[in-house]
Amino acid sequence: MRTPEFKAWFGDWTAQAEYRAKVQRLLDGDVVETLTGQELPKSEGSLRDQAWKVFGEFNYRVVNPDIGQIALTRAGIKATIYHGLNREKIAAFRAVKNVVENGVIINHSKNWKGRGYDTSVVCAKIRIGETDYICEVIVRTVEGHPNRFYLHEVNARKALADTLQTPTGRASTSESARPVSSIFVDKYQEVKGETSKVVDENGEPLVVYHVTDSDFNTFDRKSPIALTR
Repeated sequence: MRTPEFKAWFGDWTAQAEYRAKVQRLLDGDVVETLTGQELPKSEGSLRDQAWKVFGEFNYRVVNPDIGQIALTRAGIKATIYHGLNREKIAAFRAVKNVVENGVIINHSKNWKGRGYDTSVVCAKIRIGETDYICEVIVRTVEGHPNRFYLHEVNARKALADTLQTPTGRASTSESARPVSSIFVDKYQEVKGETSKVVDENGEPLVVYHVTDSDFNTFDRKSPIALTR
């Protein structure tokens, strides 16, 4: 089951199981920072204007053990604003340092969409008031240039967990009606594997038998064929 040939046919079930376990640790693990929810002071102007006032206070570098040193730049602040704003996201910006330093890398893409840079998605659980959120930070790496990052999304932990358990991975209507991260959900759906392949609760392939004289390569649960372990 662990040979390259088996994985080429069946899919890399070990990577799938490891990823699912990583996501579960992220959802069920400790929060890396607790915020009051009052980090964004009430002020006049649009949410975008308020964001610039808050984000403009930040200018630092952090170190992720797997990525190295990463800098927050003006371009990173612009990207944070570009990817949507709400009060929770602006407040969560104060937790970004701890997220990058202590978070889980849930995806890495080489030459993302052919744009000449790599991306790493770093996530961690934070708490704002009495609600737990998954904070998602994107790190961009270009050879010969400093790594830089921006805050991509902040989603309620429960809404995200519920979405990951749906067959389609699509968000259902929630209290906040906030969309969940396409990066996080798409990657999770990608490693779920095909439902026609028989695996145990850890994603490991099971030994199965058939009681026919036919040749086939798929077990269909709707078929009358008897399956036993």
